Amino acid sequence: MSEQQSRKHFLAKLLGLVAAAVALPRVFVKSTADKSPGQPAASPVPVAVEARAVARRNDSV
Repeated sequence: MSEQQSRKHFLAKLLGLVAAAVALPRVFVKSTADKSPGQPAASPVPVAVEARAVARRNDSV
């Protein structure tokens, strides 16, 4: 096998990998978007928003 042929094979494989890396995420994003419902599921417990509430982390107390 000559150097020119091996270079062609390498570039063809590289182009194929790049094309797959671009195409596969788009396929998965479309398939998950089709399955998701239009509205989020209702919470079994009513949640009220309070203006005075402060978000806290476990390590800040």
